[in-house]
Amino acid sequence: MRRLSIVLFIFLIQFGGSIFAEKYALILGSNYKGSPVNDLELAEGDAELIKKKVSQTGNFSGANVKMLLGPELTRANLKKYIGWLAKKVHSGDQVFFYFAGHGMFLRDPRAKNGMRNTILMHTRPHVSDDELNTWFAKIRSKKVIIIFDCCFSGGITKKG
Repeated sequence: MRRLSIVLFIFLIQFGGSIFAEKYALILGSNYKGSPVNDLELAEGDAELIKKKVSQTGNFSGANVKMLLGPELTRANLKKYIGWLAKKVHSGDQVFFYFAGHGMFLRDPRAKNGMRNTILMHTRPHVSDDELNTWFAKIRSKKVIIIFDCCFSGGITKKG
């Protein structure tokens, strides 16, 4: 029994506990129907497809996958669910974030690169790149995939 315990202990150290790692996903999409923002046709369908693929192919537990569609996509809800990730996720866990919707930019001399990039919520207030950066910084994992399926998505991640 002692020998088995030692082997198990060495195995856990060798693999850093990764066999116990969890996978989490936050998937967002809005077609902006009934919103002051210009309508899209496929964003919510894209988000639903991504959720299906993540759950089936990625083996994400249903309890660890959250989705916000249409009117559910608000600044308050986004902040809440990124906060949920920050509370649940440990250093070896994996995080997948997907946003399908509108993105925009504004010139802002106070921003690092002179541009303020924003993802549009179903209704105002929208969420800036700096806010996203602050919220995501609280997630302890280094295994995070973030996909923005929107205009001006390249500016959301700033150089440096």
